[in-house]
Amino acid sequence: MDLCAFLGVSTPDRDAIDTRPENVGVGGRQARLLRRLNAVDILLKKTTVLPTLNNRIFERLSLDPRGLCQRRLAGVGGPPLEFPEAAEDWAEDWARDWAGIEAAVNRRGDANPR
Repeated sequence: MDLCAFLGVSTPDRDAIDTRPENVGVGGRQARLLRRLNAVDILLKKTTVLPTLNNRIFERLSLDPRGLCQRRLAGVGGPPLEFPEAAEDWAEDWARDWAGIEAAVNRRGDANPR
């Protein structure tokens, strides 16, 4: 079954879809660096002499911890973050969701939604 037909909407024009990444994640190395930078930032917040890493100047230059890891070091390789427990939970949730959808569709007498 076509998802757009199921939802009762028209198929979007592929050329009109904005494919720019909006929420860029971090890889394994960037995540480790981000944790360390955030720990340093917490220590800097306890001092009154030095500025923190999360300030307006660093943010505008993308040198704050988030900007540095997500923008400046986005291409640095490394193992991707993995969440095996979450993946198993998600698979169980999806299986439960599809079972519910199939049951609802079968009660209506429609074709299998997959």
